[in-house]
Amino acid sequence: MQNQVLKQCWLDTFSWLFWTLVGSLMPLYGGYLLLMALQKEPDFFRFVDSGEFAIYSATMLAIAFHIIIKDYKTSTIKYKTVFAGICFLCILCSAILFSAFTVAGALDLFVDLNKDFMIIGSIVLYTISIILASLLKFMDENITHKDIREYQKDNLNKLSQEFDSLGG
Repeated sequence: MQNQVLKQCWLDTFSWLFWTLVGSLMPLYGGYLLLMALQKEPDFFRFVDSGEFAIYSATMLAIAFHIIIKDYKTSTIKYKTVFAGICFLCILCSAILFSAFTVAGALDLFVDLNKDFMIIGSIVLYTISIILASLLKFMDENITHKDIREYQKDNLNKLSQEFDSLGG
């Protein structure tokens, strides 16, 4: 039973991750396909040179942060304070990174900034946010399934006690 629940938690988490990546990155896929249809050479960096991945990162981190704080006092997620701190710091990094892209673009300061470093930094931050959000989603799924089993067990015990008290 425990292995089935664990397997279902992994399946739910991977399904969530798959659909999150498909849906959230759809503008990139669409732009890439459109450029191919127009017989233009798709350049990956064209799609990320304005800090888009910093925004995607902040979105994923906000989801992860919500998973941590939604049941903060009753949740059994281990190290939730550490996870919350990591999420907060990464959201802050996302905000700073996107602001740097925006200000640098508006003021033509890219000659003073290492744009490639900023692009790679935003992609790395996005990767971290996906891993963190997926890990927390799995932990939340696992806890939810355990809570449901415990709830069902308690209800069955209560029902059995009520049945016995009625002389059944």
